[in-house]
Amino acid sequence: MPDCVVPGCARAANNTLGLRLPKPTTEAIWSPNLNAYVCDVHARSGARVTVMYEATDSGRVETRVQGVTGPTVRRTSIH
Repeated sequence: MPDCVVPGCARAANNTLGLRLPKPTTEAIWSPNLNAYVCDVHARSGARVTVMYEATDSGRVETRVQGVTGPTVRRTSIH
């Protein structure tokens, strides 16, 4: 099981952080997991999330998570 994304937290993290761009219906245009995980304690404690949206023409969604011990960049193709 991965470590919690919160620096210094050694708890096992079983909650996957994700991002979703829903359509007006119930389906999503894209919904990648961020390759970052949160323990139960920090999942329930609250969070401050900052989103910086930069449009591209790559046909992929690229995510970066700050505040982790290692680089967390993920690129997901849009179907």
